[in-house]
Amino acid sequence: MTTPTSLPIEPLTGADVAREVIQCIGAFRLLRTAIIVSYTLQDYEFTGHGLVSDLLRRQLALGAKITVLTTPPPFNPKKNPYKDKLKLLEKLEADGIRVLLNERIHAKVYLFYDADDHRTTIVGSANLSHGGFGVKGTAVGWHEVSLVCSDNDLFQKTTSLVENGMMADRDTMDFATWRSLNISDIAIAKSGETDD
Repeated sequence: MTTPTSLPIEPLTGADVAREVIQCIGAFRLLRTAIIVSYTLQDYEFTGHGLVSDLLRRQLALGAKITVLTTPPPFNPKKNPYKDKLKLLEKLEADGIRVLLNERIHAKVYLFYDADDHRTTIVGSANLSHGGFGVKGTAVGWHEVSLVCSDNDLFQKTTSLVENGMMADRDTMDFATWRSLNISDIAIAKSGETDD
């Protein structure tokens, strides 16, 4: 039997997750660390704030340590989903963000620790994507639910679970290793060839 929690936990929809993430990585917060775990990963644009890749690069330039754990580009290298994710992963790595890949990642976890010692843990169903963050007009109108909490102990336990479980998994590899193992597919993706 579990005991009731007294932690300050709030439920969020996908759009609320997007608002919480922008509060954590936007111009008014200085991060120490960020860990983003998302099965689907897109260069989401926060209206009026810019692309997630630009916001992360800014935090990186200010001294943050940032890690992204996601799945490799999906399916056929001649298709746009593969090309788009490859381009984003290359951009993140070139900027100095630690990019880790694992085929079996399905989790959606956002961990932010800022210069004021404020810790934010978001865990739920919302991928870092247009559909996951509830953008109207996307092909699939996902109903997302996530929980946000600023408890330090929960942050540490979740960080440990991600680092010692998912990141340390034998199937997790850094982007450079994945790229060297998939050079043929990458060449196809960059050739301009498409499957219609």
